[in-house]
Amino acid sequence: MSTVIPFPAKPLASAFDVIEDDQIHAIRAMLRYLHREASESGLGGTAARISDALDALDAEQPA
Repeated sequence: MSTVIPFPAKPLASAFDVIEDDQIHAIRAMLRYLHREASESGLGGTAARISDALDALDAEQPA
């Protein structure tokens, strides 16, 4: 079953109450992939926002 999480969720921690650890790892992996692709494509602003999202994820839900 899929869970839709609005982004950005405020507070982000409350969003993690409804998802499982494997989903958090999948989100983290997807964001890393998107960050790499955006960086390689020269989309600096997009890469920076994705980096911010990764930082927020790490702050709210450490690996």
